[in-house]
Amino acid sequence: MRQLREQVERKRLLAESAFYDEMDGRNSLYDLGWDGPGAWKVGQTFGELAGDGTRDVCWGFVDERSHQQHIAECRALAYRNCFARNAINNLRFYVKGTGFTYKVTARDTASAVDKKLAEKVQADVDEAVERLGLAAIESELVTRCERDGEIFVVAYANDSNEYELRIREPSEVYNPTRRSEERGVSRFGIDFDKDDAAKVLGYWVAGNYADAEDVRHLRINVDSNVPRGISSLWVPREAFTDAAKALRSVTRTAIIQSSVPFIRYHDASGAVVSNMLAGSVDRTRTTEGGKTASQKDWKIGSAIDASAKTKYEFPTTAVDVVKMTEAIQANLRAAGSALTMPEWMLTGKLDAKFANAEVSEGPTGMMFAEKQVMYTAFMRGLLMDFGLDGYKPEELSRVTIAVIAPGTGQGQTLEEAQVSEVQARNGVISKSTWAAKAGYDFAREQQEIAKEEDAALGITPGANNGANPPA
Repeated sequence: MRQLREQVERKRLLAESAFYDEMDGRNSLYDLGWDGPGAWKVGQTFGELAGDGTRDVCWGFVDERSHQQHIAECRALAYRNCFARNAINNLRFYVKGTGFTYKVTARDTASAVDKKLAEKVQADVDEAVERLGLAAIESELVTRCERDGEIFVVAYANDSNEYELRIREPSEVYNPTRRSEERGVSRFGIDFDKDDAAKVLGYWVAGNYADAEDVRHLRINVDSNVPRGISSLWVPREAFTDAAKALRSVTRTAIIQSSVPFIRYHDASGAVVSNMLAGSVDRTRTTEGGKTASQKDWKIGSAIDASAKTKYEFPTTAVDVVKMTEAIQANLRAAGSALTMPEWMLTGKLDAKFANAEVSEGPTGMMFAEKQVMYTAFMRGLLMDFGLDGYKPEELSRVTIAVIAPGTGQGQTLEEAQVSEVQARNGVISKSTWAAKAGYDFAREQQEIAKEEDAALGITPGANNGANPPA
């Protein structure tokens, strides 16, 4: 058995070594002596030399392999850790809510021509949102960015010469070992202009080159001069793991404490009691030393049979399970600090704070608002670049196309409602935009208001208000 394990381990190490050898040919950040964007004509320093001559990479990942390992670890955490999964879900719920609103308004509200153009663009926007599947991308956008630290959306032209959007995995974007031609300085699957650190030429997606205008890349939690993003779960991952371990310990301790309600002592020798118990074992196994051991599954409420000369002690009875839960809360508090989220958001606990979260948790509300600006700008870019490419720039300059996120709180606060009322009264925002910020569908609400007004006047549905009947 030991020889078999050694052979399996040897083959595994050889396979892993071969994989890393293959990866090393394409993922080393400085394998060509590249000094980072700081050596270029435009851009900030990406990696600097430390005092001992070694390279200190500011964002923590020196190659593609370590970056992909970070994504794999955070994905496993999001799938298996209930607290981390709840954190990702709450980020999505509060940032995206019921969905973004795509609203078109005329810049010149007094121009009938511009209003007509805005109506036409709005109809095309609604069609493009449905055709591109932007509503479906919204949820995945927030989930992937917060879980993986980035998202890649690639546009492909179909047979009708229309764009179709596809989300590609971060692991598909890497430097190929062989390239058909040199297009610039390529790192982490992204080609940069060798003279401009801020200019992206294209992306290597699954070994194929895609021009920059066909790919949209959003990365979070990193500086603007860093090529790839970092997961929001990366920093608090240990706190989430420790919280889950503490929860399991508390649960197991409680189960042990409640499993054995009493012990039955028999006035007989230990051998007699052992023979009695041997007939009720659930299974037997042979130890490495060749001895046979009996096993019995102790279910909740089981009784222990023992000789009167046997003494049992239960150390777990002295453990206060309630106090042990403080360790869970301490870890969740640390994770919440890293995410700028209150502790209760990581547990799903409903208390008094839930109704006024964004009022009492100011930093949390600002964090959600900041993320909404980032995600709505990304969605607007997808809409403008791949959904409205048939319009001329001068036409789009006459309208305002906005992607509006829903309110992050439980409805608007009094201050927010007052600000929106002043903005609408002075023509800064439209009533439909005001309704969208408050979480209402303006068109639907107008229809309901008209129905209520008709009902108040005694007008039944389908009435023609005294008009001449059709011939």
